[in-house]
Amino acid sequence: MGHAVETNLVEFAEFRGRSRYMIHHDDGDLCWNECILQPGYANQVIRARLTQDNAKSRINQITDYFAKRGLPFSWTAGPPSSPYNIEEILKSSGFSRRTETPGMTFDLPDGFPPPDTNPLLRIERIMETSTLSECFNMAARGFDIPLNYFRFNVSLFAELGTTYRSPWRYYACYNNGVPVAMCSVFLGRDTAGIYGLTTLSEHRRSGIGTFMTQRVINEACEAGRFRIVLRSTPMAVNIYRRLGFKACGAFSDYVRNP
Repeated sequence: MGHAVETNLVEFAEFRGRSRYMIHHDDGDLCWNECILQPGYANQVIRARLTQDNAKSRINQITDYFAKRGLPFSWTAGPPSSPYNIEEILKSSGFSRRTETPGMTFDLPDGFPPPDTNPLLRIERIMETSTLSECFNMAARGFDIPLNYFRFNVSLFAELGTTYRSPWRYYACYNNGVPVAMCSVFLGRDTAGIYGLTTLSEHRRSGIGTFMTQRVINEACEAGRFRIVLRSTPMAVNIYRRLGFKACGAFSDYVRNP
């Protein structure tokens, strides 16, 4: 379970590793990213295929690597991670769990319906960093996340995401010309991953999240990706289930400070 979700995460990490601000490491048993622009926000282990014999030592090696640089980092653990008790090993190694979210997948049926029409809503693909910055100001309120995190993503996007053919795409939903929701999509080899879907709190429970998800699913379909993956917030699980998504196990993010 969860292999499609993890695969898209890894491919997205590999793509971001092309930036001059990132270093992507694939050691075979571990896949991880190191950020040299905004320390802490993107230092992350994404995939682990360790054994009971070497898990503790490999976790300590990565921990020491970032500790010597005085940097925090995170470790994503999900159903495909090994060994099976890696989360317990992470906890015993000084990590604390920051989030736990259900991974979800959706295989597009033939004739997936287009999104409902709404004369008040308009969804556009973001191509300019100035527009992305404006939308991130909105998302910072929707997610209650420091704006510096979003500024870091603007820097990455300026390098990697502003061409029409880029697999990394941002979309914004406007209500009467004002941005009220946004998300990003990464087109992997066989999957499309939806990331960071957020709606301003005063516009939630009005169908905007469903409307936007339907639209980006159709965009993915047009790009030839017929399996959609994501990690849902608890409040959005039922929305995705109504659209046809199925849960594929929980993914947790653990953090370790130097």
